Amino acid sequence: MDSWHYLLAIFGLINSFIHFSIAELILDPEPDVVPRTRIPCPDVEHVCASLMKTNDVTKVDESEYCVCDECKDKKWSESDGRGLTWYHYERSDWLVQYRFCAPIIPKQECREPSEVAAVIQTDSEGWNLRIKKLFCSCPKHRYYLQGWNLATDKKVSTWDYHYICDRPMCDTKKPCSKKYLKDNTTVGYKFPCTCQEGFSCDTSRPASQDIDGNDNAGPYIAGYCEKVNMANRQITITDDDHDEDIHDTE
Repeated sequence: MDSWHYLLAIFGLINSFIHFSIAELILDPEPDVVPRTRIPCPDVEHVCASLMKTNDVTKVDESEYCVCDECKDKKWSESDGRGLTWYHYERSDWLVQYRFCAPIIPKQECREPSEVAAVIQTDSEGWNLRIKKLFCSCPKHRYYLQGWNLATDKKVSTWDYHYICDRPMCDTKKPCSKKYLKDNTTVGYKFPCTCQEGFSCDTSRPASQDIDGNDNAGPYIAGYCEKVNMANRQITITDDDHDEDIHDTE
């Protein structure tokens, strides 16, 4: 065997070894690297799964956050005490349900539609939904997202989501969303009203735009109800905006 063929043989062995190692890594990952969907739920206060419906009928997507036996079936239920069901902040015909590993929703009903019924929180760096406070349950077990804000406690930052039992319908001249800013960074949202059927609340305006107003929560950029183009609807669930994201394409 001359030197040229010898080098080719050596190269072939190295190439085979590399392909075998990569295949072995893919098929047999390190045991201490646990995929997100295989992480056991640390307690009953953590959200184990998220379900979504459109028009109150069709389940369109789901996400699994942690694992427990009671959460394997991904069953939608608004009466078993293991689900917190809320109207999506953009559209009144979109429903989201957070599932839990055990019955956790209070039996005591809220007295006022505008009082905070529940607070869900997640780490500011990551997506780890869990209950912070449960005060009462809403009639028919359906909630509205009042808004969310960045909270800091003992040098730990979280996003806190506040849920109430009802919201008024939007007037076309008033904003359906307020994006609060601090140094051109989003630090919270409020949703003072619900868009009528066939309309969507715009939350897409960037933080770099001019301020529209200022209230007791700080300066904000306003979003308004916009007519929905039903032909170009696109529905996704992401963690990028600290919430499920459903939007309409141009």
